Amino acid sequence: KMMRVLAALAALAAASAHPMWEKVSRAPKFEVVDFTVATQMSNADKLQEIFEAVSTPGNPKYGHFMTKAEINEMTATPGWMMSSVLQWLTTSGHSCTPRSDSIQCRGTVEAIEGMLSTRMH
Repeated sequence: KMMRVLAALAALAAASAHPMWEKVSRAPKFEVVDFTVATQMSNADKLQEIFEAVSTPGNPKYGHFMTKAEINEMTATPGWMMSSVLQWLTTSGHSCTPRSDSIQCRGTVEAIEGMLSTRMH
């Protein structure tokens, strides 16, 4: 299922490319690319409620902002999901670092093309 989602995103990105862009030769297979994979955020509805409360004059929570660490902890991707995506990325040949709701990766064009069943130009 994850492959279908990523393939659909890649196809969408290709279809929505700027009309002035010109497709040229394929990217060198050993070129290293940095990329980010967004993962599902937890408690987005709760974060919205807190945002509205701290931003509304007269609300008892008005002005009581959360720290970045508190927000990251509250919205972090569930551990099982993060582990699953991280395992998929690393077994595809990428070096990755998990964040609270994303994964920062570095991999070769060849590894990315293989993972997404696509060609990079």
